[in-house]
Amino acid sequence: MATKKFDVACAKFRESNRLDPAVGTLFNLANCEAQRGQLVTAWTLYRQVLEKLSPDDPRASVATAQVQSLDARIPRLTIRARGEMPAGTTVKVAGLVLSPASLNSPLPLNPGRYDISVASPGRSTQQFSVALAEGDAAQFPVFVGASTSAPARPVAPGVAVSQSESASTDDDDDERKNREVLAYTGIGVGAAGITLGIITGLFGLHEESLGNQNCSDVTRTCNQTGYDANQSAKSVATVSTVGFVIGVLAGGAGTYLWFTLPDTKAGAAVAGGANNATLVGWRGRW
Repeated sequence: MATKKFDVACAKFRESNRLDPAVGTLFNLANCEAQRGQLVTAWTLYRQVLEKLSPDDPRASVATAQVQSLDARIPRLTIRARGEMPAGTTVKVAGLVLSPASLNSPLPLNPGRYDISVASPGRSTQQFSVALAEGDAAQFPVFVGASTSAPARPVAPGVAVSQSESASTDDDDDERKNREVLAYTGIGVGAAGITLGIITGLFGLHEESLGNQNCSDVTRTCNQTGYDANQSAKSVATVSTVGFVIGVLAGGAGTYLWFTLPDTKAGAAVAGGANNATLVGWRGRW
């Protein structure tokens, strides 16, 4: 331990505890595992230590603090099913074999990269990969492969398969896309309204100028050209005002929707591949 040869030290602590079980040895083993990055193992061992210690033991407070600290550092991976998972489907990750019923629940793992395989009777096995850092809460979607009895659908090199076979969207993605469409629409309508207001406003100024040229302030009368120009200026002014109002309201609503889109900066994307498909998952810290 002093020379930081944790692999050797942990192996010796583990063997010592097997030959002569003692809570002190278990405590040292937990400390050793934590220092070599085996957070889940250390977390489990410290909990075992707490079960063996009396509340007034001075080591209990240290073990409690370590359990809480490790709990915050341990990354958790939630594997989600994209589409139907036929009977007999198994998902393997970190040496664990999960059934569809075990999915959608956070799985505590040590930091690192993990290979995920999805096997289903009569289907091709899918392979994925995910990287976990300390404190991550990763949502990673998986799906079963195509039927092995059906001919493979040709896919051009570098081109992702159809959306139904990818896992690049989930409920949060759909909500964001819908709000993006509304935001773009609002901003577009706003820009069109303001543009209409500017153009009709300029035309109205031209008509007003023409009316002034053909009207007399002294007699307060206009010839036909001046009268027509003034009437046109009034109509155009109404259109210009309506255009500006619609532009400001729609543009403001679109801008608000844009700046309140679901945040994508709180976490980091994690990606993996399966045949020619591209898979995108999500991890974040809260």
